[in-house]
Amino acid sequence: MLSEGKKEHQATEGMCADFAECCKTCATLFARNSPFFQPMLDWCGKCCKKGATACKKYPDDKRMNACAKSCLECAKQCRDTLKLAQK
Repeated sequence: MLSEGKKEHQATEGMCADFAECCKTCATLFARNSPFFQPMLDWCGKCCKKGATACKKYPDDKRMNACAKSCLECAKQCRDTLKLAQK
């Protein structure tokens, strides 16, 4: 989108990279059964929720709507997995 001249997406692009890194770290900690997995999972869900909020700022953009939907699904998965892990 930036290459198309949509400079308003610059901040969102940086945040998306951060969200992806957060998800990657969460997956890595989970795979290793790290004691830090649960706090990271909680944080990952919060990051994904913020991602959805950021993407929803562009309701007329199909790609941003798809991104918001994916972020909300990720946040839900994080919440659901955390509930299971805490049992």
